[in-house]
Amino acid sequence: MKKSVLGFIALLLSSCASSPDYSESLQVWIGANQQSLTNAWGNPATINYLTANQQLLTYFQISPNGEEFCRTTFTVTDGSVTDFEFEGDNCQVSAEM
Repeated sequence: MKKSVLGFIALLLSSCASSPDYSESLQVWIGANQQSLTNAWGNPATINYLTANQQLLTYFQISPNGEEFCRTTFTVTDGSVTDFEFEGDNCQVSAEM
């Protein structure tokens, strides 16, 4: 039973997998200034202010049929990208530094 539960969890996680290099492509944005990010990615769909000096910039990619999506969020602290996270069915590189 334990093996089948673990197998199900692995299958579930793999169904939400993105391209393996997506995380690597986002890594290059760490340390970049916010203006460079928005010049390449455009205006974010949402901006959430955590503090006066820290905000979350969120971008969405949605397939033409609306069935696949990717949400990418960059943490910007004092004007520089300090972290990122993403989730979705098919995250792919859409902007490069």
